[in-house]
Amino acid sequence: MDKLSLYFITWNVATRPPGESVRSLLDLGRFPVDELPDFYFIGLQEVKSQPQNFVLDALLEDPWTKEFKNALAPHDYVKVKTVRLVGILLNVFCLRKHLSFLRNMESGVTRTGLMGLWGNKGATSLRLELYGVNLCVTNAHFAAHDHQLKQRINDYNTVIREQSFMIDKETTKILYHDYIFFIGDLNFRLNNPEVYTQDMITDKIRAGDLNDLLDQDQLVAVMKSGEAFSELNETRPTFQPTFKYQFDSHNYDNKRRCAWTDRILYKVNENNYEDVKLSLEQLKYTSLQDYGTSDHKPVLSEFKIKICPTLFASGCLPPIDPDARLRRDTTPHRMSSASVSFEPVTKWVLDDRNNITVYFGGDYVPNPWDWIGVYPENFASLDDFICYIYLPLPLTPSPSFPSYPDEEGVDIARLSLATNCLDNSNHDNTVNKSTRKQNNTVNKTSSAPNNAQPSRSSAREEVRRNSHEEETTTSHEDEFSALRKQTETHEEASNTNRIDEEQRIESSSGQDERTRNTNSLDKQRLNRVRSADTPEVISTGSVSARLDSLVIPFPDSAIRSPGKYRLIYFTKRSADVLGISNAFLASPGPLDWGRNYSLDW
Repeated sequence: MDKLSLYFITWNVATRPPGESVRSLLDLGRFPVDELPDFYFIGLQEVKSQPQNFVLDALLEDPWTKEFKNALAPHDYVKVKTVRLVGILLNVFCLRKHLSFLRNMESGVTRTGLMGLWGNKGATSLRLELYGVNLCVTNAHFAAHDHQLKQRINDYNTVIREQSFMIDKETTKILYHDYIFFIGDLNFRLNNPEVYTQDMITDKIRAGDLNDLLDQDQLVAVMKSGEAFSELNETRPTFQPTFKYQFDSHNYDNKRRCAWTDRILYKVNENNYEDVKLSLEQLKYTSLQDYGTSDHKPVLSEFKIKICPTLFASGCLPPIDPDARLRRDTTPHRMSSASVSFEPVTKWVLDDRNNITVYFGGDYVPNPWDWIGVYPENFASLDDFICYIYLPLPLTPSPSFPSYPDEEGVDIARLSLATNCLDNSNHDNTVNKSTRKQNNTVNKTSSAPNNAQPSRSSAREEVRRNSHEEETTTSHEDEFSALRKQTETHEEASNTNRIDEEQRIESSSGQDERTRNTNSLDKQRLNRVRSADTPEVISTGSVSARLDSLVIPFPDSAIRSPGKYRLIYFTKRSADVLGISNAFLASPGPLDWGRNYSLDW
């Protein structure tokens, strides 16, 4: 596979709910099963955005996203991301087979309404990497009305200038990516309103004289003058103006002059890689006149882009602004090959503790904020998790799990382990159940952990407070002090190797039998994790027989209903999917078959 197919839709829905099937818009019936588009990028504008809608959409998904998801799910598409700014909505769907190849996703919004203070106008953007290339998609809604041309130009330049991405220093701006797609209700109208009246425009449309009208198109004019969009390309539209129509009709509304307000533009930076030239082919660019829900007609386009999964990055892009920083690849580098695989889950017993094993590949170093979600077998969105747990890391650094002094999360993990690796015999087994649930599972209505991570400083204070309450003997206090000192020593000497660090820990805590024998400690910890008496605050992990694997215990409340499920491993930074488990059956234990279980979704 050296090409991917991308399908784009932009539609201003005029605050109206879905009133027609979107299947024709997605064009699913045209594609053979093995030739379906790899990705759908759906940009909507003027999605209803009153306060009550924000609350409902946050909990239940907005009606338009749900409509598209329900239409795509039977064809094995999964919703990857929704980026929203008031009524500006960008939805990304991909075939399930691509999920674990997406890397470094980052989204952003740029407000241009009311001098940048309000998001009724602006843009939503998403950048990602896949199969050795990166791309950025922006969905915009710019200032309306004929006389607002300068404001539309300013809106575009504001988005290009101010939208930044932090996850990759080489692609901090929209135009620095390999492939750029800019879609939306850009609101550009026709020049010379005194000459090109609405009556003249409609007459030319009926006569099929679109070229004369396009010569008056403001977007074409500003691209030629270099005022806006000059960095991008657009195939000359062959479809009728998409605005303004009467609602539930195919007739133009004579109150406004017709115009091509809804557009799809693109750009490929061909020479970003050595020895390979990137390429893009536009297969279709049209509008669908049959949809009457809105006063706009939807516009869609289909592309094929070249990918190069094993290539090295090289070269640099010239800046758009002379004062901007160059994109530089100081040293060639290969795209991330990080991966996680699950040992096949063959048995899952409800209301019991279940252990799973994950294996790390591609030199991936796990992070304390990585998380594993439990999903229905045929999940249709990455937001459909039933519950999740953060990754429990082992206490002792190893070649597979080194500790980094610049990662505050490591400090939290160590303190958490110090709290929870205490003797079960001296542990208070009456752990508050609400605390357990807060630390290990979340409600289906909660936001994903990568979007709602707790404050690291507050997490550290919480761990320290819990540890103070749980330390009931002098030996526990000594253990906690030794572990804290281990962390502080590591932060002060980040370049000291692991062997020296272990020797310092031994000398500072010579009375502690656990730190004297690392292998024995790991074995004891694994036994404790598997013990039925282990507290339900799951903050501990264990290194299995292989150094590149981790045994992870799930709380007994992780899955509450019989059915088929999957586990998905997500990274901390960008919620990349690094691994998906096999589908497994969760069933009641031998004594629970008489219980009345209900489905969670």
